[in-house]
Amino acid sequence: MTDLLTPAEVAARLGTTPGAVVMRLARGTLPGIKVRGRWYVKASDLATFLAREGERVAVATTPVPTRLPTGGGRPGDGFRARAAALEAEARDLRAMADVIERDGGRWSVAS
Repeated sequence: MTDLLTPAEVAARLGTTPGAVVMRLARGTLPGIKVRGRWYVKASDLATFLAREGERVAVATTPVPTRLPTGGGRPGDGFRARAAALEAEARDLRAMADVIERDGGRWSVAS
């Protein structure tokens, strides 16, 4: 029998959410099959996909924390720390976008 994985199982392997997996399946960026309205991914297809797209998938599916950190002292400290972390991440993403744009939209992942 074929080893079929649910979106939740795929999400656990990719470190993302089942919703993000379903979105990739619906877009066709992740190979899968739909049976009676439910998505499934063959384990062999996922292995092939990860071998081909692994590094890009890891970057694109970095999990987002479901709970914000709590502050150690004053109210709002945790939110300020999270906001600072998000601002730093946004700066990094803008820098990566600038590099990709300068390269004419072409980019690759070093192996």
